[in-house]
Amino acid sequence: SSSSSSSSSSSSSSSNGGGGGGLGWAPAAVELSVPLAGTVSDLRAACLAKFPKLGGGNGGRLRVADVWQNRVYKSYRSGERLVEIRASDETYVFETTLAPHGAAA
Repeated sequence: SSSSSSSSSSSSSSSNGGGGGGLGWAPAAVELSVPLAGTVSDLRAACLAKFPKLGGGNGGRLRVADVWQNRVYKSYRSGERLVEIRASDETYVFETTLAPHGAAA
């Protein structure tokens, strides 16, 4: 039997032009179902399944982070397990305009 976790995530795009505190985007709450035993990569894949154009189309610019008091508290790496994210955490998936450090341009 396979467990799954619903994760409320926010996704943003710099082309939206809406709120976001003057940052050029407005977060949108989205519910995603991912395997509880999965990884952050699985969460990114679920975002891409719902929004195929995010992260350059392959998710390479998607980041997953917990936000606490309007600041990034923790950034998650691709291989980190989703069970590490608590139900009380405010977890966001967001799109950056830059590729990760060390990635080929």
